[in-house]
Amino acid sequence: MIRSRTAVSRSALRKGEKLLKGNSTMAVSVSAASLLLAHTILNETSLSYAMPSTTATDDDFQRWQQVIAERIEAANHSHIGQRLHKFGKQIFERGIMNFQILSEEDHEQQQQQETKQPAAHFPSLRTHLLINNDTNQMHPFQLNANEPIPIENDFFKGHITILLRPLHSHHDPNYIHKIPSHIQSEAPDTTYYFQLQGKFKKNMRKNQIFVGGELTDPKMKLSTATRKISDLVLRLLNRTGGGQMSYSFGGSKEELPHISFPVQTAMYTHKVGKYNGNEDDDDDDESDYWNTKDTYILSYSARSIDLARWKILHPFEINLERFWGKSDLRLVIYERDDARLEGLKKNYLFNLQLEHLGGASMAASSTIGSSSSGLSRSTTQLATSPGKY
Repeated sequence: MIRSRTAVSRSALRKGEKLLKGNSTMAVSVSAASLLLAHTILNETSLSYAMPSTTATDDDFQRWQQVIAERIEAANHSHIGQRLHKFGKQIFERGIMNFQILSEEDHEQQQQQETKQPAAHFPSLRTHLLINNDTNQMHPFQLNANEPIPIENDFFKGHITILLRPLHSHHDPNYIHKIPSHIQSEAPDTTYYFQLQGKFKKNMRKNQIFVGGELTDPKMKLSTATRKISDLVLRLLNRTGGGQMSYSFGGSKEELPHISFPVQTAMYTHKVGKYNGNEDDDDDDESDYWNTKDTYILSYSARSIDLARWKILHPFEINLERFWGKSDLRLVIYERDDARLEGLKKNYLFNLQLEHLGGASMAASSTIGSSSSGLSRSTTQLATSPGKY
């Protein structure tokens, strides 16, 4: 995990408060409110992290306790009311004792402690993040940062986490602990983890937002046989995936070599503070659009590719230079508009360019210090600055 920072969202607390006040039956309201709080704690803390902006304070819990106390008083302390009050009190006490509620000072102190941890070292890669679609301005990017990195462009604002398995364990001793626990248990050999959390700046059609990889070299240097085999494999993959995959071997200025899938089918997507079956939830999950009012979590993990070693691992090991040559790789999330594909730049929500520095850097990785990563001192500062949104 990035960190076990437990948080309960204020929105969920207010939903429970509304539920408490709205029900006429005290027993139902208290038990439902207590269960909702327990549900909130368990679900929201199962994420790899919870952003500080959603953290509930002691005042929020005290207000909830006051509301429950008023409901108990109104019920004249009936036998069932006393039992439910005891149960609810246990929930609150466990929430406060076992689940950390950070004050601003505590949170700042923990952030300072985390920034002291050394940045992860990737001697075989140089990484840059696109921060301006119009000017193609790139900024150095720290992989395996100790905190989610702030990201903002014309289309999205939030935080990004990218974790790669390092060449050697001493390059990032905490790598395995940064991976969310549920992924560790399901796939302990995970080599790649990606999580984007934040808000869209405009409503965007779900079937037009794609995630994938593209090359900077406009044409892949493949033999005729390799190209035919690759095309056959990709066609079969596209068919089994419902025909929504987009791919190209390049060859034109308008379209770079790439493979991508719709975000809604390729990634795990989740709305912060939304729960199935809650009467306050709207029907946005069934909408054709990513909206601007909800905070989304988009995540993906893999164990078939090792980018630090520039290799595919499964179903068999292949060096990526065999297909990509010396081209850089871009990990991208972008808006695809079928009506405007010809000659138009993509609208990137996320674009991270990875340059492989070759075998010499990998061979010397055990003796070269952290400065060999190709990142400036300001890069480390960016990587460990959590920011808020």
